Amino acid sequence: MLNKDFINVTFDKSILKPISLKELCLLSQKSIDFSAINMKIELLDDVKIYLRDDLIDQKDLINFKKIEHKIEFILNRASVLEYNMNLRPTGEFEQLTQNNCEFDKNLKLNIAGQHAFAKVRMNCLGLAQQKLNFFTEQNHLVSLSSSCLRIKIVLLDAAELHCNSKIFVDKGLQEVFARQINKNLLLGLNACVSTTPQLEVLSDHVKCKHGATVKTLDEEQLFYISSRGVAKKQASDLLINGFLH
Repeated sequence: MLNKDFINVTFDKSILKPISLKELCLLSQKSIDFSAINMKIELLDDVKIYLRDDLIDQKDLINFKKIEHKIEFILNRASVLEYNMNLRPTGEFEQLTQNNCEFDKNLKLNIAGQHAFAKVRMNCLGLAQQKLNFFTEQNHLVSLSSSCLRIKIVLLDAAELHCNSKIFVDKGLQEVFARQINKNLLLGLNACVSTTPQLEVLSDHVKCKHGATVKTLDEEQLFYISSRGVAKKQASDLLINGFLH
């Protein structure tokens, strides 16, 4: 269940430096459970912000049993949103035998003003028996708007990803550009990926792209790095870090 305390934030002016989502939540509430977040963020006309989603870190994925985040954005005229979530270890990738945390991330973009633009980047590494459930929506409600979403996931051990991403373009719109991509690196013998990119486009004069890829580490790249005196484990970690960058 999501936290009953709903967080509502409105930005009426641009902020040049990156904004921490954790600090933003603590400004609204002094005490908050970061494993259950429910919030709405609105950007008024001409507002530009960069959000760094640091609500949890990789240690939280190990320590919590359930994490559920629901974040809705509303973009008005000429507003610009850059959102970045990067959940990956800073050192070597830890190998766990038991961890079954379930992480639900629900991200909704409502683009309600012309010339608005949203850029979303989400990177995450899953370990052990962790289950990642990512749901995203890019809802274009006006003409002359654009959005770009990219999700990169690495799965080790028996981790799972269920990714459902949708682009919606309302009727009678023109000059809308929307793109989404989900790239997955499947490394665990029992890891599993289920990804469903969707388009619901009700207008003709728009450009929308979607796609998903699943692959493993490139053996030629591993061999090249290893031949330079780097241990195979370190070479693997370097390639994973490069993928998630």
